[in-house]
Amino acid sequence: MPSSAPITIITFRDDLAADFDRLNRAWLVAGGFLEPADEVYLAAPREKIVAVGGEIFFAMHGATVVGTAAAIPLGTDAFELAKVSVAPAAQGQGLGRALTSAVIDFARRRGASRMVLTSNHRLTAAVALYRSLGFVEKPCPPGFGYLTADVYMEIALTPAARDT
Repeated sequence: MPSSAPITIITFRDDLAADFDRLNRAWLVAGGFLEPADEVYLAAPREKIVAVGGEIFFAMHGATVVGTAAAIPLGTDAFELAKVSVAPAAQGQGLGRALTSAVIDFARRRGASRMVLTSNHRLTAAVALYRSLGFVEKPCPPGFGYLTADVYMEIALTPAARDT
């Protein structure tokens, strides 16, 4: 990232949907992880995430999207952390941590008691990040996750002031 513009975290806007697709598709394809379930969220992030009570966060370097993370609601008491992606040129600067923390804070404000995620053991940096934030590995519930996911993690959320 050539300029010294600060990184800001913002929430979903329709004009950022293509960046959500671009950043996530890049790592999913490169790792051999892209599945039909991913396509649903990448093709319609407003309809499949935001409109149903979730949120998508974007790390912005000036006007350029350099990272994403989504909070997808699971019933009334949980959210899934999904589609965490940081552009290669922006990695190593704490953006994955900042985005994941934004998703956790969002879920807390919505009154969720837990957050869950699925990943793959080959994504060692991501799994290490999640552990460092308090996520613990658990057996994957039947029917949850993706075909390429072999890691399931949860974190218990402490109550926070609810958004009004």
